[in-house]
Amino acid sequence: MILINRTENDPYFNIAAEEYVLKVFHQDVFMLWVNSPSVIIGKHQNAVAETDIMYTFKNHIPVVRRISGGGTVYHDEGNLNYSLVVNGEQGKLVDYLKYAGTVIRTLERLSVKAVLEGKSSLFTAGKKFSGNAEHVFRNRVLHHGTLLFNTDPEMLRNCIRPAHTAYDDKSVRSVDSKTTNLARHLAGDFSMEDLRNALIKQVMLDFRDVSSYSFTEKDRAAIQKLVDEKYSGLEWNFGYSPKYVLNRNMWIGDQAVKVSLKTEKGILSSLQVSIDGEEMDEISARLIGIMHHPGPVLDVLNKFNFASITKNISPEAFLTALF
Repeated sequence: MILINRTENDPYFNIAAEEYVLKVFHQDVFMLWVNSPSVIIGKHQNAVAETDIMYTFKNHIPVVRRISGGGTVYHDEGNLNYSLVVNGEQGKLVDYLKYAGTVIRTLERLSVKAVLEGKSSLFTAGKKFSGNAEHVFRNRVLHHGTLLFNTDPEMLRNCIRPAHTAYDDKSVRSVDSKTTNLARHLAGDFSMEDLRNALIKQVMLDFRDVSSYSFTEKDRAAIQKLVDEKYSGLEWNFGYSPKYVLNRNMWIGDQAVKVSLKTEKGILSSLQVSIDGEEMDEISARLIGIMHHPGPVLDVLNKFNFASITKNISPEAFLTALF
């Protein structure tokens, strides 16, 4: 077992590092890491439905798709993430209770009772503090999870929207749960660094022949290549979403706006827009074939005299109708 206790907080790099460790390393690995504010979605989720995409876009909060399934989670500097990669027998690799055991035992030693509820969530005192997911690659499994320590609850609520009834899709939906920060259940002077150290101590007890490891320049270059080619791109983070339909009726000022759209691989494949009952064919024609993401859509809307077509609705205001 090798222990990688990391300090980088770039979410693109950190999520890519998990895939790299899973697929390139041969040893069992336990890794601790923290992301700057970001939304991490499951592999089979609809990125624009699971997040408040307009909020994350305006506030420059990355939305990153991971390789494991499960639901959407919010990361920030108050959330400690752990990744456990182990070798095993094919067909017997998925075991949430077993692989969350190090966390459960760590907290038990700190007088916090943690229990696994449902398939993959850790709760204490009736509230969720950890979402977990797994991904199998050959004879190895990646088990990873969040540990909410003193995460900003308002930012969490602003970034994630588990109820997205306007979208019709076959994606994996997140389950809404009441959450809690572990700091509320630990001694007042207990820090996240203390939690890191407690987890490392438990790793030493749970696994044999544990040795520390830091990424080499070769490792970092390979991980950065994954970032550049996959994890930082809209094609993976948004284009991998299952196809979906969005129908929305809303008022922008005193004008009634109606939108009906379909996507394939995150690309707008069909779009009908009407304002006060008048079809906006030029808008539809310009946007079909564009990635359904606020950035590329806004780029297109800003390239022509949008307000004159829409009776003075601004591109920014109209954008809200598309998401």
